[in-house]
Amino acid sequence: MAKRVEEIFEHDDDFYGEIRFFDPAELPEHLPSCKSWAEAFEEDPDPAQKAFWLNALPFHSILNGDYLGLDISTTHDDPPVVYLAHDDKSQVIAPSFTSFLQSWAGLCYIGPERWKL
Repeated sequence: MAKRVEEIFEHDDDFYGEIRFFDPAELPEHLPSCKSWAEAFEEDPDPAQKAFWLNALPFHSILNGDYLGLDISTTHDDPPVVYLAHDDKSQVIAPSFTSFLQSWAGLCYIGPERWKL
C-alpha cells in the first residue's frame, strides 16, 4: 500500500485529510466571503463562475481560500457538490452530496483541495 501511495503522490512530501464541515452556526461568517468572491468574478467572461459562488451553500472551508458547497440553484433532495475556487475555475465535482461522500471515502478523505481529489 505504501508503494502505491508513493506512486500517486510522488511529488508531495506529505498529504492530509479529514472530514471537517463547519458548524451551521458559522454560516454567517462564510456567506459574505462567498458573495465577495462572486463579485471578484464580475468581469469573468464565463458567467457560470460568478453563479457558482452565488448559488452555493458552503459547507467546508479550505485553508487556501476555496470552499466546497452545495449547489442550491434548483430544488434537490441530494444537491450537487461544487468546488469553489477563488483563483481558478469553479466546477461541479460530484452530481450529489451522497456520491461526493462515497467517492471521498474511497480516497480516505484526502484533501479536499482540488489537486488532492
